[in-house]
Amino acid sequence: MTQPLGFPVGGWRDLEMHVREPLPLMRVQGRMNFDWQYIQNNFDWLGHIIEALCIAGVVTVLGLVLFKRRTALIIGLAFASGHFHGREKRDFEVSVHMRPPHLEAYEMWRWSWDQATDFWPVAIVMLVLLLLAVRWKRSPVRLVVSSDLAKSGH
Repeated sequence: MTQPLGFPVGGWRDLEMHVREPLPLMRVQGRMNFDWQYIQNNFDWLGHIIEALCIAGVVTVLGLVLFKRRTALIIGLAFASGHFHGREKRDFEVSVHMRPPHLEAYEMWRWSWDQATDFWPVAIVMLVLLLLAVRWKRSPVRLVVSSDLAKSGH
């Protein structure tokens, strides 16, 4: 028995290498149709990453009205991360019928496998992009004037 990503239920120690079947496609009246249930069962986490990137993009574009590009990008990525944390936290609260104030929902180790695989891949991708955005520095553009070339001997 395996979980959605193909990992055995027994955990990492029992992980066995096995060949995954290619994405099943069905031909219906000459058109290619995806097996959406297969995608939902096995690639739900990838959809969440794409959704987070779209959310970050929208917030970044909106932020460009008030902020420089880099700052707007950082705000967009942070917003997308927070959005998914809040959404999966709420999913956990509903699934266990938690009563307010919901502070125990921050104990992410209690989340189900589905909730964890919805949140952690998004969190990791957003963190890497945030670190790249924070560390990214534009090198200043230096105009070369003909007098500079003459001084350097070129």
